[in-house]
Amino acid sequence: MSTNSRIGKLLPDGRVRAITCHFDGYVEGGVGEDLLNHYSDSSKVDSLLDLGNLSALGKEIGEQQDFNDFTSHNQNWCLAYGRDRGESKMESKIVSLEEFQTNLDWPYLYLFKEGEWTFLDTYNRYSGWQTISSALNNINTEDEN
Repeated sequence: MSTNSRIGKLLPDGRVRAITCHFDGYVEGGVGEDLLNHYSDSSKVDSLLDLGNLSALGKEIGEQQDFNDFTSHNQNWCLAYGRDRGESKMESKIVSLEEFQTNLDWPYLYLFKEGEWTFLDTYNRYSGWQTISSALNNINTEDEN
């Protein structure tokens, strides 16, 4: 079963440019950790959003690959519905910040703002927005104890 997520970047006008990602949306060992470790500057985030909706987030943008030939996939590359499967209407969308954070079809929301990745676990809505780095530090601290 997949864990969906929504990935966005806060724009200067307060709106969010967003895409969705179908697989591995969780923070630890999934989309959250990959965003933090591999998409930490604004231009790389823009390149990611240029791909449109994703089946899977890779450690690199990568190049076009055959979506349906699983044996040939480069596991380090993003797998995009538009670029790799040729689907239309998979482009990023510009939405209000309110719509981005209240549309709870995705268990995890990731937002790049002011040069840092934040996330919201919509299954645990009371925790609120927090940085990915602080959440991962807390997880690592708990594992050590």
